Amino acid sequence: MGSKPDTGNASEESAALRAIAEGTASAIGEAFFQTLVEHLARATATRHAFVAKFIPPEDICTLAFWSDGQLVPNIQYQLPNTPCAEVIHGGLCFYPRGVEEKYAETEPGIQSYLGVPLIAHNGTILGHLCVFDESPMAEARAGVAGSRGPSPRSVRRSTDRVCA
Repeated sequence: MGSKPDTGNASEESAALRAIAEGTASAIGEAFFQTLVEHLARATATRHAFVAKFIPPEDICTLAFWSDGQLVPNIQYQLPNTPCAEVIHGGLCFYPRGVEEKYAETEPGIQSYLGVPLIAHNGTILGHLCVFDESPMAEARAGVAGSRGPSPRSVRRSTDRVCA
């Protein structure tokens, strides 16, 4: 599993977090999640970001998915053998590089991942938020976010199901 990111430049992180907050401040409902993943991907300079809900025992369904500069259809997939499973079962997960090597079957082409769980006040895991990329991720970029997930290509190959 990854480690807690060592944040680099505090002023860059503050500016990125401010951009995320300002970009999502007026959005509600589905629009909030869509705006959140867009701004998170831009703030972390990653190609992909999503927010997903956990569907026990081993599935997730995205609520908003940003990939290659645009929103893409939501998907549902199984967690085993993905870095997202580490988030759902253990908290923060950060791989600055090497995702494809660890998860060769489910994450072809993906190098970096950062994911954080979404936890209810009673400790229940509701889902997670993640960013990921085909390039290594600098720890300074990771400090802005806190999460990451599977590639859109690998997810689409592994399931035909789309969230309703």
